[in-house]
Amino acid sequence: LFRKYLDGLMQLKREAGHPGDTLVDAASSSGGDASVGAWLMSSIIGGVGGDVSGSGGGSVGVAGAGATSAFALGSRLDSVKRLLSPAVVLAVASSRGQRFYFEEIHRSIGKMLLDTCSAEAYFCTKLFGELPGQLFAEQFRAAIGSILDNLRVHVASSCDVIGLLLALKVNELLRAEMTRRRVADLSDFFLQAEILLKPRVKELCDANVRSLAAADARALLRSQADVAPRIVTRRYAELNAALLVTASFGAKEDSTIRETVRRHRMEFQSLMQRIAALFSRPKARYVFLINNYDLVLTVMDEYGVRRRQDVLDEESNGAQNESAEDGLGRAGGSASVDRDEEPILRGTNGASIDDENAKSRHEAQAVHEIEGGDKSTLAAEESAMLEDAVAGHVAAYVEQELGEHFADLVAFVRSTQKYERTGRLMEVSETKLRLLMRDFMSNYRVSIQHIRSNVLREFPNLKNGVDILKRCLVQLLNYHRRFEAVLTAVNPQLKSEMVATAALMHEIRKASAIDID
Repeated sequence: LFRKYLDGLMQLKREAGHPGDTLVDAASSSGGDASVGAWLMSSIIGGVGGDVSGSGGGSVGVAGAGATSAFALGSRLDSVKRLLSPAVVLAVASSRGQRFYFEEIHRSIGKMLLDTCSAEAYFCTKLFGELPGQLFAEQFRAAIGSILDNLRVHVASSCDVIGLLLALKVNELLRAEMTRRRVADLSDFFLQAEILLKPRVKELCDANVRSLAAADARALLRSQADVAPRIVTRRYAELNAALLVTASFGAKEDSTIRETVRRHRMEFQSLMQRIAALFSRPKARYVFLINNYDLVLTVMDEYGVRRRQDVLDEESNGAQNESAEDGLGRAGGSASVDRDEEPILRGTNGASIDDENAKSRHEAQAVHEIEGGDKSTLAAEESAMLEDAVAGHVAAYVEQELGEHFADLVAFVRSTQKYERTGRLMEVSETKLRLLMRDFMSNYRVSIQHIRSNVLREFPNLKNGVDILKRCLVQLLNYHRRFEAVLTAVNPQLKSEMVATAALMHEIRKASAIDID
């Protein structure tokens, strides 16, 4: 029956992944890397990673024609989220014309095997008064052999890194469920499945790392004016988010996934730096880097894995405080009752209340571990590293933008700061100060509008663009205040000829008044 069920499921398998599906493919490396604009539009219309839910009644892991990328996770994660849901009913799926990715097939056959073995183990225990032994293992040897043979054939030919990654996580979670049910006879099965899956996942991830390292930066440059995110960035963002989301499931963190995420990030950052170095204008380099990193963070945000370390620290401190309060409450409770004298309470079905509570705790623990257990810091660490990189590029861009429009003012303030750090006095003539004030007064309104236009044009993410615009205007206000401090030190009467801070703030508010909803 298991062989027949498995054969039927494999006939409904949806193929995903093809040889050569890497983060930087041959077309990209030879100059065929198209703009990410169309991809972004399809993402907005179809949701994160495209539509992979299909039209077959919303079944878990059902593949649809709208899948857009070999690295898009989309709704394929449902095979992990709904691990203990009923297995696929073959007759119903066939009648509806549904097709399934391999990870859902692996979940269904694993769930069916686990449930069957659990029932048999319970029966043998009740009948013989002891846990099942060799006889129980012999009963399922043929079924387990068929499942492993099928898995071996699929793994050897599959290039679907997302599917194999999810199948590996499903295998890990089913193994944990087996341990909770105390069905030790399936230990070898889940171990052999892991031995088959893990090397292939690593092999495909290594191929992606190599493709990033070997990518031709000049082919990916396209033109000096094109500072938009590249498709390789979108692919990396999808794969990175998929790894982080998958790592968040289970009771313990997978060191292999952590190392894979780190290697991908290092090679991606190296590639972005190589491409950015080819831009002739320094500001274009920063715009390019900000746009590409922002796309990665946006995809992480959409998948819910963009988490800062300080947020995790606050959550951890709150959990510790709650645990301490619970401990104090238990310590202050009534004295314990002797277990031998304690009456046994029974529920309506005849089972003891303790048994029912144990079952509830078991189910709650299973859901807790499947949905992530204790949250890993991996996502927070990746978010922090990428956000720190973006912050550095934004700061450099702000200085470049202000330097283009207020070159004399910026250069003067920086020169005074150098003297302040060295402790020497700087001689400043009132004539030079008046020239700087007149130049600023005649140009600041137009320059602020130019900055606004440049920022909103160069950053396609409106939310990110508005944030950078505000940073530019705040930094301009800081330069204005520092210049005002120099005037006060040289000749306070010159402040009357200077653009008032209130007037500058008014222009800044006008320029930054943008509705992003």
